Amino acid sequence: MDEFEGLKREVERLLDMVDSENSDCEEKIAIQEEVGDLPSSSVAVEFLEDEIDRKEEILLAASCTLLNMISGLDHSFDGNERDMGRLQVEEFRAACLGHKVLVNETEEQTFERADLIRTLWQKKILDSVRLAYLQGEKEMPFRPYDQTELEALKTDSGEKVYRLVRKGFREARVAVRTSVDFKPWDLEEGRECTLSELLDQLQALIRGRSVWVAWFKRVVLSDNLSNFWIQKANNKNSWLAYPWIRINLGNGKYCQFWSDH
Repeated sequence: MDEFEGLKREVERLLDMVDSENSDCEEKIAIQEEVGDLPSSSVAVEFLEDEIDRKEEILLAASCTLLNMISGLDHSFDGNERDMGRLQVEEFRAACLGHKVLVNETEEQTFERADLIRTLWQKKILDSVRLAYLQGEKEMPFRPYDQTELEALKTDSGEKVYRLVRKGFREARVAVRTSVDFKPWDLEEGRECTLSELLDQLQALIRGRSVWVAWFKRVVLSDNLSNFWIQKANNKNSWLAYPWIRINLGNGKYCQFWSDH
């Protein structure tokens, strides 16, 4: 959070340095084209937040792609904490406790308020996902919500609640794009797994076996090793593939499209 606030202040400082009379300023034009004709401070914050979301989406999508390619990286845990786009009750309650609307608001009242907010925005996320699927789309709109409503949420309920909602929409967009329903998960720590941690796991995995073999098992053999010895009709693979593989599979060391070393 401190890093995010620091970035916001830096962008606002740079905007203040832009000559408001110079309409040809490249930085000013780029930001205005991105987020529209809003007051300069709002432009800075919105532009930065959208850019952060896009970068986070890239990282999450990369993690999901790894899970799709190499099943050995995934854990069997399927609790609802892993659901992409799910707003967690406990996180919302904790966020609302840190931003009480009334001075004398009780914990029970805070929890009720948190649950109402969560239910409202969870429905918006799910509706956006359903609409994308019904329309056969592989991409969900970047902003499938009313921006003024989200800004009002930040004003009324605080930065943490606002961030949780944006994170939910971000995960939903990645889920629609990658067809992955579960977030990468660290079973031992009981939390989301980062891309860096997945890459570390991948290194450990390939020490014991070939990544190429893992890819081949997943993509060509459809995760069924019996397919390796049984020639089945498959339009994607030539009938010559299986006899050739039996002779030349090896450990994938000299494979041209992926090397273990």
